[in-house]
Amino acid sequence: MAGFFGRHTNVYLYVPNLIGYARVVAAFFAFAVAFTSPWQCIAAYFFSFVCDELDGRFARMLNQTSTLGAVLDMDIGSKSWLVRTYYSNRLFMGYCCVSCEVLYLVAGLQQHCHRPCDV
Repeated sequence: MAGFFGRHTNVYLYVPNLIGYARVVAAFFAFAVAFTSPWQCIAAYFFSFVCDELDGRFARMLNQTSTLGAVLDMDIGSKSWLVRTYYSNRLFMGYCCVSCEVLYLVAGLQQHCHRPCDV
């Protein structure tokens, strides 16, 4: 692939890095509005979660991997058995990621319900 969607010299404009920037902005926005606008917070946090999933996929698909992208993605490496298992088993990784995100979303919704929520 050539052009913008291929490997080029401006690493800062790689598609996965642009997704990473959006993820960081969404996470900061979610934090900023957490106590004043819970629905915006949840939507921004969910958007950040989706961007976190997409940036790695696009990096591999477009051959746009970079050190900056790795830093944006906060790759912690394989330091323990759990982390090695997490990164080596895609099914386990997906289960953990989705479970945590669902937990965070439900906890956020539960926090802002005036009566017990039926979730």
